[in-house]
Amino acid sequence: MKLRGRMSEKRKRLMQFIVDYKLAHDGNSPTYREMMRETGLSSTSMVAFHLEKLEEAGLIERPQQVGNSRVIEVVGGQWLPPLLGE
Repeated sequence: MKLRGRMSEKRKRLMQFIVDYKLAHDGNSPTYREMMRETGLSSTSMVAFHLEKLEEAGLIERPQQVGNSRVIEVVGGQWLPPLLGE
């Protein structure tokens, strides 16, 4: 995924990590702690701050569903399950 426009390096790293993680984990989203650890952000509140900015920029969506606080959808992204036997 090519990130466009002016975006901080931290936000670019976070966005790329989300995409890579979802691809590697059958479309599931990473936890805040995983995002914090892998991107070098200092706290989970900083992860939340940057996720909010990515959402405001229209790059991700976080549906507010009861019991699914971890769901992060990449706008324009589509995950397809692997075919059996591949």
